[in-house]
Amino acid sequence: MTFGKNVAVSAVLIGLILVCSSSLHGDDKPPTGDQVLYPISQFDPKLREYACGYIGPMGLGAIATQFCSGTEFSEGMAAVQTFEGDRDLYGFIDLTGKVVIKPQFTRFKPFSQGLAVVCRKTEKLRRSWAVIDKRGKVIFAGQKHEINSFSDGLALVRTVGYIDTSGKVVLKLEDIKADWVGPFSQGLARAKVDGKYGYVDKTGKMVIKPAYERAKEFKQKLAAVRIDGKYGYIDPKGKVVIPAKYDRADNFSEGLASVKSGKYYGYIDAGGKEVIECQYLRALEFSEGLGACELLTEKWVYIDRTGKTIITGDDEWVYADPFRGGAAKIGASRWVNKKGRVIWKPGQQ
Repeated sequence: MTFGKNVAVSAVLIGLILVCSSSLHGDDKPPTGDQVLYPISQFDPKLREYACGYIGPMGLGAIATQFCSGTEFSEGMAAVQTFEGDRDLYGFIDLTGKVVIKPQFTRFKPFSQGLAVVCRKTEKLRRSWAVIDKRGKVIFAGQKHEINSFSDGLALVRTVGYIDTSGKVVLKLEDIKADWVGPFSQGLARAKVDGKYGYVDKTGKMVIKPAYERAKEFKQKLAAVRIDGKYGYIDPKGKVVIPAKYDRADNFSEGLASVKSGKYYGYIDAGGKEVIECQYLRALEFSEGLGACELLTEKWVYIDRTGKTIITGDDEWVYADPFRGGAAKIGASRWVNKKGRVIWKPGQQ
């Protein structure tokens, strides 16, 4: 085989792996905390093409390769495309691999708080958005406007307002004096007025006045906001509790937040103390006691809360995801456990 053909085959393989393990046409990242199976893709000799299946935390096959594509599990459900029927449509499987909601959706968002947002084509609408439960029962349907995933018990329907889990509109956009609003998190939602961000509560009242150039959702009772070009953190009352002095700031996770000072990233605690020096090219959220960081050498490592390196990657670690259920995805194709041992890679049986 020529070099050019080798490159082409490699590109196809990488693309298939990415399709299998990404969110596909899903629009939100899956909520964390419950993933126990992980999507993989490899050539299936029976099907004579690449297929998606799932492995467990030990790297053992849990669901045989049998789908065109599949996402990570969220609340015990994963979106898949099957080889039967229209391959462009998505359905959902449970942790046994059983198709519990047949493929019928053109787009989807992962299950959150027991519900999933889905989209299908109808005779009247090119895109008809709906909310379904884990049995596929339609809770709220017929919306031509996009629906966000549920968060804090509410979902935002663009141009309409917020609905609860029964599908009832509990807060209309017209009752909120803002140009733009985001999803609720910890009782508050971002709201933009005349180019500045503030926060509204679930009654629509602006409880934190629009005063920030940028604003993120509240996580662990703190939200990152930008003031005069620098990021700091405020509490739910709008008080600045960590001074705005960082070039970038991410959400808190497990009591720590990744921040950027100058060219490099490190971590601070909820008191604003820099507990891990800003020394990394990138630093991701802590998950299951570990944070994935990119060194100046462009190699990835996992560190603990003290900054000690626990897992060191090799040259093939082009990227490292946060841990979910005891395993983490490395780059586009491999999975490792908390000891850094590869539990699955392409070609593994």
